[in-house]
Amino acid sequence: MTDVIYSLFSTPVYCSKIELSDKENNFITNQKFERTTVDNGNRSKNTYILNSKQLKKLKQKIEDKIEIYVREHLKINKKCKFYITNSWIMEHEKNDYAQSHIHSNSILSGVLYVKTPLNSGNLNFHSDKHNYSFLGATLKLEYDSYNILNCNQWTIAVEEGLIVLFPSNTYHSTEKCCNDEKRYCLAFNIFVKGELGSKEDTVKL
Repeated sequence: MTDVIYSLFSTPVYCSKIELSDKENNFITNQKFERTTVDNGNRSKNTYILNSKQLKKLKQKIEDKIEIYVREHLKINKKCKFYITNSWIMEHEKNDYAQSHIHSNSILSGVLYVKTPLNSGNLNFHSDKHNYSFLGATLKLEYDSYNILNCNQWTIAVEEGLIVLFPSNTYHSTEKCCNDEKRYCLAFNIFVKGELGSKEDTVKL
């Protein structure tokens, strides 16, 4: 048998691209915002933004990406229906950021980057094993190079039109915006309904 590495029980993070129209872009960036309670960004007052008629086509594009993620990659049966619950816009000014956090009351979460000026901050995903990579909290080692198997943080370079989908219990953060121009992204949560489980333990939602 040849040598093999199994990347077991990994966190499936899906990245793709969506093209936004100028009208969609303008609608998103011209929302009414209020400062977050932790004072690190501005959140749209509308927390169901994807229900807006102006974003009907964009919502369908996002739903199409969700279907690819859960059916083609996660292989989830079509008896389970995934739907977007809440959705909002984040506006980050210079020195704003997003602290490491998870999303409650959802199964999957996602973010679509709308406006990403140079040095406006990348997206980071964090290990939940006390930030000590694959060894948990037992040892902290020095590595010659970091890869998907030994890292405790993984960075995704953001760009306009990038959509990222991930399990809601995955810790993630956004780096500080270092540009005078504002960064905008559309965040959303996803839940499930339908028939869950096997014949022995089926639950209908």
